[in-house]
Amino acid sequence: MPRAHFTKAVIRRVSGAPADGSVAVHENGTLTPIAQLLYTSDTGTATLPNPFTFAQGQIDFYLDKPQRVRVVVTPSGSAAQTFDDVDVDEPANLSARFLYDVMTPGVMTSGVERRSVLGLETGYPGTPVLLLPAVPVGRRRVIKSITAHNAGDSPIGYALTTATDSSLASDFNGGTIIQGYEVQSLDSSLVLLEGEELRCRYSAATAAVQANLGLQIAYVDIDPAATQVERIGRVGSIPADGASTVVGGASARDRIVAQVMVANRDTSPAYVSVLLGTENLCRSMRVPASSITVLNGPFRLAPNENLTVRNLVPLPGGAAANISASAFGYTRTLD
Repeated sequence: MPRAHFTKAVIRRVSGAPADGSVAVHENGTLTPIAQLLYTSDTGTATLPNPFTFAQGQIDFYLDKPQRVRVVVTPSGSAAQTFDDVDVDEPANLSARFLYDVMTPGVMTSGVERRSVLGLETGYPGTPVLLLPAVPVGRRRVIKSITAHNAGDSPIGYALTTATDSSLASDFNGGTIIQGYEVQSLDSSLVLLEGEELRCRYSAATAAVQANLGLQIAYVDIDPAATQVERIGRVGSIPADGASTVVGGASARDRIVAQVMVANRDTSPAYVSVLLGTENLCRSMRVPASSITVLNGPFRLAPNENLTVRNLVPLPGGAAANISASAFGYTRTLD
């Protein structure tokens, strides 16, 4: 009979990056180590000590028999955290539960930027307005939240981008329309790479209307060597009734996809499917007109698997083009 399997990701709460540390497996609700041996695989005799150390954000062990246990996780640089009523059973499911810890001090800076974008453009996709300056050398910038506020009564269309010109392939949120007197908030794991700037450009609107748009952005700048946070793929245009590879499969290592963002610049809603390898992660996801839809992970891409987004056209009332997608996550080293 196959052994019971426990495998879970441990990520840092602020950056979404994998952690390392130690883990102890106790009898549920006690401080007593379980009597069962902890095995390294489904077969064989190799065992782990209890407690044991883990790396690359992954706790993984096997038991001869299923058991409900207490798991005590101590991430490096953080306090121990206790999780009771944890079922070690089969099949293992990487996406079933996340264990979180705090960011290790000393590897990040954080900030909140408030920008009132004062009508510096007259059309979309004209010259983008600078929101955040270039990411410092040796850093990644993780945008944790974006809040937009329209202080006027007319709708405003805008897009966030890394481009300094009219390149739509660099847009993140597809010309989102914010209605009069509306506030929009997006929790994200949007990653900017070293040297990239975050900019905003408008859809066609008068300068007076554009002056009503305010943006507030919360972010952290992190050390990629310590956290491994990456933008692991982006595609600027997915053809109608076609598919595009967002994350390529030419890798000998696992990729963990934390988030997939699909942007629709069209005036009609779009419908897409997202595939991990040949498996449908979602068969039909609606992306509203001039908007963005976020699919949150984690999802595991095995070595040499692709993450693909297909533009499902034709569908009734569906957009035909102007679909882009980005993926954020990290690569996990395999033993």
